[in-house]
Amino acid sequence: VMGIVQDTLTAVRKFTKRDVFLERGEVMNLLMFLSTWDGKMPQPAILKPRPLWTGKQVFSLIIPGHINVIRTHSTHP
Repeated sequence: VMGIVQDTLTAVRKFTKRDVFLERGEVMNLLMFLSTWDGKMPQPAILKPRPLWTGKQVFSLIIPGHINVIRTHSTHP
């Protein structure tokens, strides 16, 4: 069981907003810290004037594929 602290939740929200774009170097710097990264990068969301990746694309690479989310609350079962 794992909960998200407010700082983490705020950072994830800002990182995955619609207007967040990252350049190749920024994406590479983030992905280098992943032990599971196979060296492949997704296609950039924007190609011109320069390749840009969205925060959502990068976040999808960071989160492992076997994550399950169960949303429950004691007052709203």
